Amino acid sequence: MIRYVAFLRGINVGGRNIVKMENLRKIFQSLEFDDVRTYIQSGNVLFSTEETRSGTIVQKIENTLLTQLGFEVKTIIRTAAHLENLLKQKPFGKEKPSEKLKLYVTFTGEELSVMPSLPLISSNRDLEVFRIVGRDLFTLSREFKGRFGFPNNFIEDQLRIKATTRNWETIRKMPAITNLSTG
Repeated sequence: MIRYVAFLRGINVGGRNIVKMENLRKIFQSLEFDDVRTYIQSGNVLFSTEETRSGTIVQKIENTLLTQLGFEVKTIIRTAAHLENLLKQKPFGKEKPSEKLKLYVTFTGEELSVMPSLPLISSNRDLEVFRIVGRDLFTLSREFKGRFGFPNNFIEDQLRIKATTRNWETIRKMPAITNLSTG
């Protein structure tokens, strides 16, 4: 069995595409995944399966979500081992979240066709993509005019790729809370 996390894009955001986590767990269980768990309301689903082909898993999830929910849900998956490796790499170095700084990781479903020059900085300088590891992009978000930038739209626009973004603290806390590495 391989342990995966599915990161669902655009559910429970801004009052749109509302999905109860209990319903989401039932949908994933109907796909015959084992040990299905959700983590917070932003569409993080942990599960185990014998399937090793990520494309097959993603297609199965996206097709079922479209049928069951009535709207498309872009799904990006990573193995538990991959996420554990990211945590060990400490991609943000000595940067720590604060009142003026947030840390984000953006997951893409495919490799970037063109590698951008880094750092990739937004026009108002509130977002800085400073590191890319495979299909994962690491961004610093700085307060600008009382608000923080959120990197997902910026990255999708700049790189012409579908992605989903999570706060680094969400990823950091996920293993301890959900027992990610078991299964």
